[in-house]
Amino acid sequence: MKYFLIFNIFFVLHSYSIIGQNSQKITSMISYFNDRNYSSFMTEFPETYVDFLSLYGFDLDKGKAAPFYYDSYKHINFIFSDSLLNDTRYFEKIFNVATSAKWDADATNYLQDNLITFIMDNPQYVYNFIKKYSEKDIKNFFIFILDNPHPYQKSHQNMCDRLKDLFRGIDKNIVDFIEQSYESVKKDWPSSY
Repeated sequence: MKYFLIFNIFFVLHSYSIIGQNSQKITSMISYFNDRNYSSFMTEFPETYVDFLSLYGFDLDKGKAAPFYYDSYKHINFIFSDSLLNDTRYFEKIFNVATSAKWDADATNYLQDNLITFIMDNPQYVYNFIKKYSEKDIKNFFIFILDNPHPYQKSHQNMCDRLKDLFRGIDKNIVDFIEQSYESVKKDWPSSY
């Protein structure tokens, strides 16, 4: 097993020509994920969408996958599988990634899907967390949550309505932000798509 892990680490680092600090981060994340060490994994998890894409994205122009592109589903499900996500240190990283993210297939979509479920299951926690941020950050967060190439489909409109219903009894301003975010998303995607 030890040699298999060393080979995997070498393969990832060699395949993507990762050097310096990124190679240490990747090595650590592989180890923490394999050991199911949630706290340490989340300490290494990206804090921005740009950093998230550098680990989990896919560069279409170059035809090149980021180091964890093929592990993104497992990693993101792992992040949302632990109750420690309720720790603001960890949720803050997810929030920061989300406030500048745009819908995309694969890793970004996995993050979005898991985040939607987390919000639906924990609306009071999410509200208590986001209320300290600016209106712009809150709207950007919900723009990511609602971003979808098919915002006019009934199922997507229903999801938006469910989000509004969750926050209606908590804070009417958040309901307004969700509605404004949804309108922004609809402007970004043509209705004929």
